Amino acid sequence: MHRYMITFSHVTEFGATFVALDLPFKRPISSVEEIEALTSRLRKEGYNNPFVIAFSPFATNTAANQPGQR
Repeated sequence: MHRYMITFSHVTEFGATFVALDLPFKRPISSVEEIEALTSRLRKEGYNNPFVIAFSPFATNTAANQPGQR
């Protein structure tokens, strides 16, 4: 599982709003098609006219990332 911090805007009755979410993905994001699928996912979750601004992966749980292990 891959975790990403996704930053996007969407439209509310008060205007544009910015949101940052921690979302899991089965595969790494590696193409514009996956961003389009993410945009569709956000629409299905109720966000009006979402626009993905940025995404950043969280570190994975590998031995190199664990405290006290090298």
